[in-house]
Amino acid sequence: MFAKKMGLIILIGVGVASFVASFGLSYVFGKKPDTPAGKQPVGAAVKDRSVVGKLSDDTFRKLNPSQEQMRELIAKLRSEKAEYQNRFRKLEEREKRLRIARDMLAKEAKDIEELRDKLVAPLLRLKELSAELEKSRVLIGTEERKNIKKTAAIYEKMDPTEGARIMENMCMNNQDDDVVRILYYMSERSAAQLLATMKTEGLAARLCDKLKRVREKGK
Repeated sequence: MFAKKMGLIILIGVGVASFVASFGLSYVFGKKPDTPAGKQPVGAAVKDRSVVGKLSDDTFRKLNPSQEQMRELIAKLRSEKAEYQNRFRKLEEREKRLRIARDMLAKEAKDIEELRDKLVAPLLRLKELSAELEKSRVLIGTEERKNIKKTAAIYEKMDPTEGARIMENMCMNNQDDDVVRILYYMSERSAAQLLATMKTEGLAARLCDKLKRVREKGK
């Protein structure tokens, strides 16, 4: 729209220039206005040889622009018009590219927001599971590690049946974590014998599952 307005202004300028040139030509070479009686016409002074001698050819050429000068003027105006139109076309193309880039960025931002909304629930669930796993860990403190190792050594020397019975009673009193800590420091062979000897259904499997979550503090 702005380019069209500029083109219209340039065309009007060319028209005005043509009108002024035509008016100047008609003024110099056209019919002079009538002069009141008793007064010397203004044109008479120009016809005087002494005055005409003072006017150079260059002066007449300036008052009477040639067709070549008019063509050059029109060509210059047309060239400037074309240059302005070219600039405005480039500006319009640049604005179009910027608008496309802006739309693409807006779409990407929307997609990222939608993806974030989709990931919120899984991330929250993962955080909850991580918290639950951390709570389910069986931790062994640095200070109690030495005592638990001694207890584990005692159970390794016991008869597997007797050791399994004691551990089952401990589990009945909600001491599963203590049993798991002892089994953790026993040799694999001794721990396997105790677990295999347990008579409480599902207890050995539960203790084995907890053994996987034993962690020593500081390690």
